[in-house]
Amino acid sequence: FDTERPEVTINPETERVELPGITQHEVTNTEQFMDLFNKGEKNRVTRATLMNPTSSRGHAALIVHVRMEPDDLEASTKIGKLVLVDLAGYERFSQTGISAGVALEEAKK
Repeated sequence: FDTERPEVTINPETERVELPGITQHEVTNTEQFMDLFNKGEKNRVTRATLMNPTSSRGHAALIVHVRMEPDDLEASTKIGKLVLVDLAGYERFSQTGISAGVALEEAKK
């Protein structure tokens, strides 16, 4: 995945957004989920601003598909989807206190 030139596309057959390099993992318990969540959290880049001490410097998304298959074969399988998105630096620029350097260049993107 080239972070400088991400190739976001929409597959015309499935009408789904595709982003090369994104990973998908199957987990079966909370510990496995939290291990992956923490790995993603460590890769986030943040910078303090006047409005937010941990302002994101890059977009992040976590999509969780949940599937519950009951032991009772008569019961139906339940499925769900949770989408969490963190949009980078989504605060009013004029109130952040950023005036120069890398942070200013990031804010212009």
